Amino acid sequence: MWRSFIQRLSVVAGLWLTACVAAQANNLVDLGYANGLVLRGPGASESVYFPLPANTQGATLNLSFTASAAPNPNASLTVLADGVPLATVPDNTANGTAQINVPARFTRGAFLQLSFAADQTIGDAGQCYDSDTVADWAVVQPNTALVANASGPQGVGDLWRTAATPLTIALPVKPGLSDVQTALILSTALVERGIAPYFTTDPTRASILVDPAAQALAAATQPNGKAPQIVVPNAAAARALVAASPALQTRAQSQASAELVPVASSTPGSVSFGAMGLGPMTVSVLRDTRLDLTLPLSALPANRHAAAIVLYGRGMALPPGQSEIVSVELGGNVVWSRAFTGTVALNGAAIPLPQPLLASGAKLQLHFVRLGQVSSCEHFMPLDFTLDDGSKLVLADGPAAPIRFAGFTAAGSGQVPVLTDLPPESLPPALPLLAELLGAAGANPLAVTVSGTESAPSSPFILVSHEAGQVVSIAPLAKTTGPLVLPLPNQQASVTLPDQGSDSLLQLVSAGKGPDYVPGLWLSPGSPASLAQAALPGDGNVALYDGTSAPATFLTALHDAMMLTPQTSLWGKLLSNWNIELLGACWLILLVLLVIMVARRRRGK
Repeated sequence: MWRSFIQRLSVVAGLWLTACVAAQANNLVDLGYANGLVLRGPGASESVYFPLPANTQGATLNLSFTASAAPNPNASLTVLADGVPLATVPDNTANGTAQINVPARFTRGAFLQLSFAADQTIGDAGQCYDSDTVADWAVVQPNTALVANASGPQGVGDLWRTAATPLTIALPVKPGLSDVQTALILSTALVERGIAPYFTTDPTRASILVDPAAQALAAATQPNGKAPQIVVPNAAAARALVAASPALQTRAQSQASAELVPVASSTPGSVSFGAMGLGPMTVSVLRDTRLDLTLPLSALPANRHAAAIVLYGRGMALPPGQSEIVSVELGGNVVWSRAFTGTVALNGAAIPLPQPLLASGAKLQLHFVRLGQVSSCEHFMPLDFTLDDGSKLVLADGPAAPIRFAGFTAAGSGQVPVLTDLPPESLPPALPLLAELLGAAGANPLAVTVSGTESAPSSPFILVSHEAGQVVSIAPLAKTTGPLVLPLPNQQASVTLPDQGSDSLLQLVSAGKGPDYVPGLWLSPGSPASLAQAALPGDGNVALYDGTSAPATFLTALHDAMMLTPQTSLWGKLLSNWNIELLGACWLILLVLLVIMVARRRRGK
């Protein structure tokens, strides 16, 4: 969405074909659905898009699903390709598995849309039941896979588009800053696809090789029947691979490169859902229904933030005697609500958005509640409501000011520059976490850059350093070494954590002040082992990573955390400042001894 809304991409490609390589099959895990697809309620459905290799002539879907025992014996799961039914599988099918043929006419494009629709009614028309019961469900299992019947040449674009977990990226033994940037572009794009890559320096164990000595993008064959390897020479080639993989489907080698072309900045007063890449949203309203509004705040213009939302939408007419309440909730807090009878219509309702809730990363939802049901069974009375893509966000001056990690997002062109003053060879252990942070912020992988700390950031940033330097102006913890003291609120006590020298510390910070304010993240990496778990931080603005589990996250507004210099004894202070205080003490002792010796000699005389 940010590609079309904010930024244009210039792709200069020189393509030539060499060897033929094979693409991998995809399952739901590869597409980012680690828990499969959960279908709740009667008539529930979900859709996914499987990437197709070049020259695909049909495919086979290996379906695996589990269904609740509560629905009636005729409950089933229907699979559709591009909206056309392929097969209906009863819930009581042995082992919940089936092989479904996908005809070649559906596999001519770059992607195949597969939908899974559940018919899981509890009871029948003569019996009323709670259609919102948790017992009404089916799960399309994560191992559900599409095996494409591909033939002919398949190249570097296929390998990228069909990449699956586990995936490893190999870096040079001594990478440069440009190599780190190349790897971060690729890993951020993979994370946004639900693939968390690993990193190594052994090229024989990698699916992607960052090789600055290579002359072009290439799909390199490997010995012993291993899967082909993508060779990426530099950041320009990485951007081309991410942006133009369909054009590289059959190319086993390519001189494709891409660079970012700046566009004139604008300061519009509002931006529509459609301009942010969001289409119309339709929901079937039963008794109590919610519609998540996942707004791509990273698509907003630079130095602008959302101040209000204007909603346009229309629902089906309510039967006589019924009413419907529509509420806007931000983080579970009702910020607007209205009751309707007859027709449900939102005709430009302008709703201010509380900034503290937005700054905390609170989720926005539309909540529908129907009252006055008179039917014997409400399942047979779903009423659709469609939120129009003409709905919009009203913008105000200045960037968003997050107060929790979840509120940190990219802005403008999706740029989140990574700034560092550390040696490039020390950065690879931090790359998995950096990719997760960039992906969670909605960063544009094409706009990922890695550079030094010489220039002050003008957009949301990530600093990787042990010192705040000239970049960070405000940080919860100004010092990243020493014991961490956490005063416990309302308990008249405090907790002191030991020296965090081997742990990694992540903070929500800011650079600049007043009109130059921009939010950022500051990662102070500890030992490589502390970054073994590349998990996103929890609810707070400071997180400690020790590598053994998810990070310990807390909010300094509650805990008033701070790094303190350890208190030492007088002797410790003398030893720590031996070059001044200890030397002075020695001279003082010598002077006293000299005076005593002179006095004794005089008495002897």
